[in-house]
Amino acid sequence: MKTKFILAFIVSLVFMGSVVYAANPGGTTDVTSKAVSSTIQNPLKGVTEIPVFIANALTFVAKIGAVFCVFFLIYAGFLYVKARGNPSLLTKAHEALKTTIYGIILLLGAQLIASIIEGTINALKK
Repeated sequence: MKTKFILAFIVSLVFMGSVVYAANPGGTTDVTSKAVSSTIQNPLKGVTEIPVFIANALTFVAKIGAVFCVFFLIYAGFLYVKARGNPSLLTKAHEALKTTIYGIILLLGAQLIASIIEGTINALKK
């Protein structure tokens, strides 16, 4: 096992030179003679401002949260059906439903607060 590791290490050292030369096809190491220009491209298409990014992120989180809310409402309903009048299982179903409703209120409240803040900022810009 140790010899395989040493062999892999030696092979990686041998090929390291070709990787370095692949970065500079001319083979020269003098980068001062050429003008070096590099640009970082924006991975977020069309998003150039932070408020737009936050709005897009909040919309994405709301969509994912809505899907989870639907699944948890179905789960709470399943718990009610499964309880069949058993008080301890009914308490568990009540807690699941209550927690799901709190999550829905939190999700909608976050969107409401964000839209209020966005409206206030837009009004102050004018």
